[in-house]
Amino acid sequence: MTRGIQKPLPTPPPGRQTSRTRDRNKFEALPSLKVAAIASFKTTPIVTAKDIRIIRPVTGLCCDCLPISKKDLLPDLVKENGVCNILNVKPYLRNAGWLQKQFPVTAYCLQKRAYHQYPDISMSVFVNNRLLEAIQKTSIVSYSQTFKVGGKDIQQIQTSIVLTAKKTLQRMKACISSSLINFTGWFLLNFLSIFLNNILVHRGQMSMIRSAAEKKIPMIYLPLHRSHLDYILITFILCHYELRAPFVAAGDNLDIPFFNSLMRGLGGFFIRRRLDKKSGEKDIVYRTLLHTYLEELLKHNEGLEFFIEGGRSRSGKTNLPKGGLLSIITESCSKGLIPDAYIVPVSISYDKLIDGNFYREQMGLPKITENFWRALKGIFNVLIGDYGSVRVDFCQPFSMKEFITRHQVTNKVDENVLVLVDSSPEIAPVKVASYPCLRQAPCSTPDEDRLIVQYLAEHVLNTAITSTSLMSTNLVCFLLLTKHRSGTRISEITNSLEQLVREIRQVGRDIGFCGDMRDVVHTALTLLGTKLILVEPNPADEEDLCLKPNLELPYVFELMYYGNAVLYVYLLESVVTVAVMYLTKSNISCSEDQESRETTKEEIIFTSEEICRLLQQEFIFVPPCKSLQKELSEVIESFKLGEILYQDEQYDNEQYDYHEKQWSKSLSDSLSWADDYDDDDEDVVHVQEEKYKVNVNRKHIRDRLRFLMSIIAPTLESYLTTATYINLHLKTETAEEDFMLRLNSFSKSLVSDYKLIYNESCAMDSLKTCVKSFQKLGILDSCTAGNLRIIGLSEIFDVKDRLMHYIRLLEVINTIN
Repeated sequence: MTRGIQKPLPTPPPGRQTSRTRDRNKFEALPSLKVAAIASFKTTPIVTAKDIRIIRPVTGLCCDCLPISKKDLLPDLVKENGVCNILNVKPYLRNAGWLQKQFPVTAYCLQKRAYHQYPDISMSVFVNNRLLEAIQKTSIVSYSQTFKVGGKDIQQIQTSIVLTAKKTLQRMKACISSSLINFTGWFLLNFLSIFLNNILVHRGQMSMIRSAAEKKIPMIYLPLHRSHLDYILITFILCHYELRAPFVAAGDNLDIPFFNSLMRGLGGFFIRRRLDKKSGEKDIVYRTLLHTYLEELLKHNEGLEFFIEGGRSRSGKTNLPKGGLLSIITESCSKGLIPDAYIVPVSISYDKLIDGNFYREQMGLPKITENFWRALKGIFNVLIGDYGSVRVDFCQPFSMKEFITRHQVTNKVDENVLVLVDSSPEIAPVKVASYPCLRQAPCSTPDEDRLIVQYLAEHVLNTAITSTSLMSTNLVCFLLLTKHRSGTRISEITNSLEQLVREIRQVGRDIGFCGDMRDVVHTALTLLGTKLILVEPNPADEEDLCLKPNLELPYVFELMYYGNAVLYVYLLESVVTVAVMYLTKSNISCSEDQESRETTKEEIIFTSEEICRLLQQEFIFVPPCKSLQKELSEVIESFKLGEILYQDEQYDNEQYDYHEKQWSKSLSDSLSWADDYDDDDEDVVHVQEEKYKVNVNRKHIRDRLRFLMSIIAPTLESYLTTATYINLHLKTETAEEDFMLRLNSFSKSLVSDYKLIYNESCAMDSLKTCVKSFQKLGILDSCTAGNLRIIGLSEIFDVKDRLMHYIRLLEVINTIN
């Protein structure tokens, strides 16, 4: 054999290849592959962690009416940050030593540096002039009342009041301990992991909170209230990020042994549920003591946390805000006692109710008082259950000083319009409907201060609502109570869930889950349990199970609780749908051809505003800095684009198109010679209003209208039931408590007789809100007689006509089925 010439390799038999042959075939199949490309692949992976991570939208950003705060506290990289689970501490460990591997939670807590000094302000409170004046005033009043019967002298009375105030402050105040907070953080990491899978927070939101905390001014956290876990959850998250813990306002119903000491050490201070011990008589010393305590905390740059709704929501809806504690912060900032404060709306979403259900209260039974043993029993029940995930959303902080500066009241313009001024020349004044007007003065009056506080509270609440992440249980219950109330299959509700998620994301809202939608449905069904959702086998497909919501009392109340969180996504669309169906007298339960009546855009807006006034104790439809009319107009335009509303062809041929009519109207308004015509001149051209009909002859539009109406229909049925009971049974004045019990019994009897479309409409919480709304509208009057609240029909001459008008308006829900 000649050197350098090699024999070809023997061909392996069919079906067998040597490893060398396989490797050679690989390279022959990729002739264009270069060595540099191979080296690049080995050093730089094609897919990185950045490419596969899920980027969540940053919800709760500042409103456009607060441009300085929106720009100042929004880092460039906020939107690139995703959601993290703070129960998983392994990514935060600095090295992989033995301790970190065996005891990750302990190692994580030991490397924390969250030690802060919290002052004791008791002495500052008692030397405050406000409190001293209140004590002196109360002493004089008490002395004058006891002087005639030979009581104590004024010095003894004053000493007694001071001692009582000191005891009250000792029971009220918090005693924060950094060591206890850190120990509790370690405990909660182990304890919460037993029954929670995740506690999710958005890194971008927390970077905004950190930026605001570095300004060294008070941070005011205003969360929505859903559970008793809310009290420590925010403190736990702030401890995770080594931020200063706030002082947390808690009701005195939680002032029970052991738990009260624990809460005080974590920042809790206790406030009476009723500030005044005697009805109709203000406890000036207690109110001043509370005001001074909060004021001194703010002066020391301490953060505060309180629930702007007051108590926990029983219906899943957000309660209207209460501005008591918020007014103290506003006053402190207005008077210059503090340079500024950052307001942080917070929303908390739970996969499953941790506090149990509210069956008793919704059925009209009295609430059970909290005590030590009941609290232990509740903790035990939680530990043996699975409660899924919790999502906490911190909205972008905004400056209280900027808010007060940009939202002040100008001169009187209209009886029902509040005009808010802006010092910035590029932003025009904003008109806010449905607010009484105020007069601008060098020093604002108490009424003006209260209105600004109310405006701020509604602004905060609206921001928190729109930033709330919707959980899987919320969406599944919402679909079962609206689209699939009569039952469905797994495949159908999965498709509906995918569509619902798309619509939620289109309006800028976030969801608290990810993954395959079929798996999401199964997870939600597992968390909700078989008492709420009845699961039956499907003979046609064993995997495609049949689902049916349990609409019987009281289980339907819990389904309603979960579903109501999604209601706000479609709130205005639902209101406009009800108004359209009422005006056009259409019936979506009929499938045959039907002729819809005509209506105008102005009529739809007017009727929609009337529905909003009726439901003013239920919802905040738009933030106070926006116009309700404008928002309703945009919904109507979307209905036109979606072909829900249409114009008759004959009408279209006879009239100009929309743009021509707008041009004609603007031209006629701008020409000065038009004023020369007499008002009765027939030659003057008027642009006719556009008239619309509802496209109820298309099945997919009827389905859409039925879906939108069913969202708000249970609430409207509660109002219809209340109005009907008032019309039939309220003849004379009666005690409000007895009236509510009879109203609840009346509504439950309608459920038993199958006369209500929605069983959840008989919930006691909903009926109480209905009564408040009718009082606000002037249908009902109430007064206090001793310790009783008396309720009766208003004495206005047309009260019956107004009541019947609302009944006719609310009866539109009967067209759904």
